[in-house]
Amino acid sequence: MLCAEGSSNGAEVDSPFLFVLGVAQDAGYPQAGCYRPHCMPGWNNRDLRRSVVSLGLVDPAGGKKYLFEATPDLPEQLFELEKIAPTDRFELAGVFLTHAHIGHYTGLMYFGHESMGARDVPVYAMPRMREYLGNHGPWSQLVAYQNIRLVHLEADLPADLGMLKVTPFLVPHRKEYSEPVGFRIDGPNKSALFIP
Repeated sequence: MLCAEGSSNGAEVDSPFLFVLGVAQDAGYPQAGCYRPHCMPGWNNRDLRRSVVSLGLVDPAGGKKYLFEATPDLPEQLFELEKIAPTDRFELAGVFLTHAHIGHYTGLMYFGHESMGARDVPVYAMPRMREYLGNHGPWSQLVAYQNIRLVHLEADLPADLGMLKVTPFLVPHRKEYSEPVGFRIDGPNKSALFIP
């Protein structure tokens, strides 16, 4: 992974690193309406709840941070990312989406004028995903109001983020509205795969 571990020599201070923001399936844990024995621990103890799968990628040298997935838990996940990469020093330079299932893109709604009122947040997406977001409300309103800006991705072609590269690759998964992808994240010395 691109995780920078503590170092006394200072060499890793500017190394990019990943931060896990969520690990659960689309609806989180426990899922809405689940009151079976395996869900009850999460309802009875908030400490056992888990956010929907997401990663933060922080580039200290470039002063940028990225999200992988825009989940329904986006407000909490942005706050967790803010604690390690504050906005006054780290620009939210993009959101990478894997596919169009509810746990992976519906958090985009928080960038809209009813919530953050964000401006031109780059959203990296594959062709069918871009078409879906750009042509179907309420997502198309985010594009029209320039809350988000759709950035073209193609399978196996890296997005160049300075000292980082993010390469989407097709994965076998249901594809109702978009092509599903995973991401290879390459830093100067380490790499990671994100396949939620």
